[in-house]
Order: sequence, then structure tokens, then C-alpha cells
Amino acid sequence: MDDFINYKKYQTGNSKERTHDVITIFLFPFGSLLIGIIGLWTSAAILPVWTYWMMALYLAIVLVIILTPPTKNFIANSINFLSRKKFAKNSRTELQRLSVELNELLGSDRTNTIPYFLSHQSSKLSYEANLLNCLERSRQQFTILQSWAWSVSDNFKYDNNELFLRETNQFSKIVHWFSWACLWVQQVLSNNGVQDKAPKDVLSDWNLAAQRISDFTARVTRIMKSVNNKYNTNLCTEYFEDVKTL
Repeated sequence: MDDFINYKKYQTGNSKERTHDVITIFLFPFGSLLIGIIGLWTSAAILPVWTYWMMALYLAIVLVIILTPPTKNFIANSINFLSRKKFAKNSRTELQRLSVELNELLGSDRTNTIPYFLSHQSSKLSYEANLLNCLERSRQQFTILQSWAWSVSDNFKYDNNELFLRETNQFSKIVHWFSWACLWVQQVLSNNGVQDKAPKDVLSDWNLAAQRISDFTARVTRIMKSVNNKYNTNLCTEYFEDVKTL
């Protein structure tokens, strides 16, 4: 991205230098000569028709050189604005669906989610008190993330293109912290040897939840990359922790 920005600055700098060279090398000397000729003719007689055409041509060239860069910038910015507006409108619909899915993944009342796993499998993992304490703290983290996710999800309901990038950035952060929290639970379970001690239905519940999360984060990654690419930025998080099966 830095290389791209530097390249654009290099291009802009070269364009300005070329415009400056045209003005200083051609227009100023030509204009001075034209003014001198006009002065001589004015002192002698009525100006011939060609001098008026020369003055008109000179002014036209100056105006074209002066107005071309801002006109090009205005047209480019207008096209870019309309393109991003259309992109934001289409992406907002997908982000709304993803935000609803995230709220489901953070809910403890739905099967095939990590919070559900933590809330309903405690009795089956009661052989390890420290493990249960760790998992309970994780469950509380998911509750906090769910409150944050609901807030961002509500913002996606409003068609405000000026806030689109900010809202998308916030959503990517929530998904990042969500994937990290899931990974932490996975590490707690792995370090405590749950896969060797837990009943098969416990492992099955975890694996289904992990597969669902992996699919979800893959889709979020794709849209975050497209947003960053469209806006020439890296504000939106594109990397999320990979939650594996046990």
C-alpha cells in the first residue's frame, strides 16, 4: 500500500512539474513576446486582426492548462464517489446478513455455537474445576462481545454511506476479537486434554461450532479484503484466528 501511495505521489509530482515547465518555458516567453508586439502596434496604428486571434489563442491555452487538472480531479473524484456509493450499498446488504449471523454465533441459546457449548457442557466437564473457571470467564467475554455486536448490527440498518467504512471497521474488530476468544477456549480445552477425557457428544458439539465459525470468518475475510481494496485502505481487519476442531 505504501508503494502504491508513493507511486501516486510520484505521478502527481511529475504531472505538476510538466505543467510548470509548459508555463515557464513556453507560455511566459510567448506571452512576453506577444505583449511586446501588441505594445509596438498600439503605438503605431490600430491593431491588426491577427493580434486579436493571437491574444485569444494565448488566453485559451492558459485557461486550458489552468482548468484541466482540477477538472480531471473533479471528474475522477465524482466517478470514484459514485462507484464507492454503489459498492457500499451492495456490501451493506451482505454485512447485515453477516452481522445477524455473528449475533447468532455469540448467542448461548443456539446450538452449534461456542457460547452454547460453554453454557450446556459444564456438567459434562465437571471433573476439572480450573477448566470450568476458565470457560466461565470466556462465556462472560462472549456476552460482552454480543452487546457490542448488536450495536454495530443496528448501525448497518441505516443507509449512511459516510459512516460505512467506520461501521465496517468496527464489525471487523468484533469478528477479530470473537475469533480470538474462540481460539482461547480451544487452547484451554486442548491444554487440559479434553479431547482425551470428554464424552464424544461434547467433542461433536465443539467441532460443529468450530466448522461453522471457520466458514463465517472465511466469508468475512473476503468482504473485508474487497472493502479495503475499494477504499485503498487497510482499516478493516482481514485476518481472523482459525478455530480448529478437537
